[in-house]
Amino acid sequence: MNRLAGNSFIASSAILEGEARYGLARKPEATRIRASVEALLSVVGILPWDSAAARSYGALRAQLAAAGNPLSTIDTLIAAHAISIGAILVTHDGAFKQVQGLNIVDWATDL
Repeated sequence: MNRLAGNSFIASSAILEGEARYGLARKPEATRIRASVEALLSVVGILPWDSAAARSYGALRAQLAAAGNPLSTIDTLIAAHAISIGAILVTHDGAFKQVQGLNIVDWATDL
């Protein structure tokens, strides 16, 4: 992971890396986007999905389903991973606001 300031780090979940690579595989002609994604992935830490993330996922998915407000599976995996490590999720997707215990920064308005 790369140090930002103090004890802060910038990193990505392996789940998010997989989603980015899926998008690139679907658009092989998008060479500028590919270069940008590869450049970003080369400088951020990629955090592995682990048992703590899996436990967080199970609890979060059950909580969201019981409330009748499920996220997509991928979004639930990403949110659970962030919760499990106490990370701040940087996103502009308002759907994550319903996740209790998830620290969010909106890159479009908060940065």
